[in-house]
Amino acid sequence: MTRLQAALQDLSATIKVSLSERPRPASLTKAADKLTGTVVQLPDQATTYELQKRVSDMVLAGQTSAISRRDLKLSCTTINHPPLPPAKFVQIGDALLREVATKRRRTPFYQLLGAYLATFDPQDIGTRWLATKLRAVAGHWEWRENDAWEKRIKQFDLLDVDQAPRRLAMAILGAPSTLHQLLRDVGLDGGLNSQSKLALAAFRAACAMVSTFPSDQVETAQAAVLAWNDNGKPNGRFPEGWVDICRSCLEPWKDRDPSEQHKLLILSRLQAWGGGDPRVNNHKPRWSIVEDQAQAAHGILMRWLTRASVLQFLEIVALSLHDEDDQRMWRERRAFWTSFLDRKTGPRIERAWVAFGRDAAAKARQVARNSRDPSFGNFGTHSETSRGRQHSALIMEIGDLVVVEWSHDSMCNFWKKRSFSQKLFQTVPYVSGTLYSAPLKKIHHKNWQKPFSDILFGRKFS
Repeated sequence: MTRLQAALQDLSATIKVSLSERPRPASLTKAADKLTGTVVQLPDQATTYELQKRVSDMVLAGQTSAISRRDLKLSCTTINHPPLPPAKFVQIGDALLREVATKRRRTPFYQLLGAYLATFDPQDIGTRWLATKLRAVAGHWEWRENDAWEKRIKQFDLLDVDQAPRRLAMAILGAPSTLHQLLRDVGLDGGLNSQSKLALAAFRAACAMVSTFPSDQVETAQAAVLAWNDNGKPNGRFPEGWVDICRSCLEPWKDRDPSEQHKLLILSRLQAWGGGDPRVNNHKPRWSIVEDQAQAAHGILMRWLTRASVLQFLEIVALSLHDEDDQRMWRERRAFWTSFLDRKTGPRIERAWVAFGRDAAAKARQVARNSRDPSFGNFGTHSETSRGRQHSALIMEIGDLVVVEWSHDSMCNFWKKRSFSQKLFQTVPYVSGTLYSAPLKKIHHKNWQKPFSDILFGRKFS
C-alpha cells in the first residue's frame, strides 16, 4: 500500500462522518461559474469528501481516463479544497492535470484557474503546486481568439505566486480612475472579486504600497483603495483586510494632515466599515482589533476625532453668541484651547468629548446633517439644571487632568484624572452635578489665560 493510499484509508473512517453535512464549496463553484459561464454544482447526494475520495480511488486504480466529465469538472473546482485536496496529494493532482491538458478539457481548465484565484495563498503548498502546473499548461494551451485569459496571465503574472498580487496592485494604484474597468479586465470584478483570495492579496499589497507614494500622490492612492473596498456592504469588500486599510489610510498622516475633503472621505468610509465612532463603547469590537494591531493608525484617528470634538464645541457655541463682548470672549477661548490641540511638547488635548445642552444638541445635529461629516454627529448631552439648555461642556483629557470647559459665562472645571468619576465618551446624558462639581473651578476673568496655563502645565492646582 502506498503512502497516499494509507493516508486516504486512515482518513476515511474519521472524516466521512464529520463531513457528511459539510457545506459544499459554493464560493469556488461560483468562481468557476464566473470564468466559464457554466453552472456547476455538487450533486445533492455527494459531499466534497465523497467526491475527492471517489476520484482518488480511481486514479490510484489506474482508471483516471474513466473519471466522468462531471467528476473531473468538480475535482478541478475543489482542487485545493479540504479535506482531501488533490493539490496536496501530488499523485492525484498530477493525474487530473494530465487528463485536462492531454485531452484539452476546456471547462475543467478554467475551473482550475478559478480555484487558483479563489484559494490563493502564497504560504500554501497547494497554491504553489497549482500555479506551477497551470503555468505549464497555459504555455501550450490552444487559446481562442477572444480569450482574455492568455493576456491576463502574461500581463499580470497571474500564475506567479510571488509577483501576481504586487503586479495587480501596481496596475490598480497606477490608474485609479479606471479601477472597476481594470478589475473587469483582470477578471476580479463582481462576485469573483469578493470571493477571490488573490483579489484580497492584491488589495493588501496595494494598501502596503500607499505609504511608498510621493506625498502629493498619497491622497489619490488612498482614494483608490477606499473605492476598491467599497461595495456598499457594512464591512466592505475585504473584511479580512480591515487592519490593512486602516494602516494604509491613516499612517501616512502621522506628521501632517490631509486636505479636509480627503479627511472627510477617510473618516466617513472607515467609520462606516468599523461600525461607527471608535470612541463609543458599542462601536468598539472592530476598532479594538485596529487598536491592538495598528496602534499608530488608531492614534491618528483618535487625534482627528479629538480635534473634531473641540472644533465642534467651539463652532456650535459660537452660533449661539450674538453680543459683541460674548463673541470677543469666545474668540479668546478658541485661540487658547486650539493651541493645545497640536502641541509637540508639553500638555496637549489627548482626548475630548462634547456634552451639549438640549438647544445646542439640536443645532449640532443640524450642522452634522449639512456637513455630512460623521464626526460631527457623535457627541454627548447633559441635564445640568444649573447651566440651562444652551450651555454646553467640552470634556478634555490633558496630561493628568480632566478639564471641563463650559460655554457662555460658566466656570471651567478641573479634576485630577483619578478623581473624575464619569466616562469620557458617554452617549447617555450626563446627570446634573457631574460636570460642574470639580474641586477646582476658574472663572474667565481678565487675563484668565495665565492661571489656566499654570494649572495645565502643572505649576499650580489651586
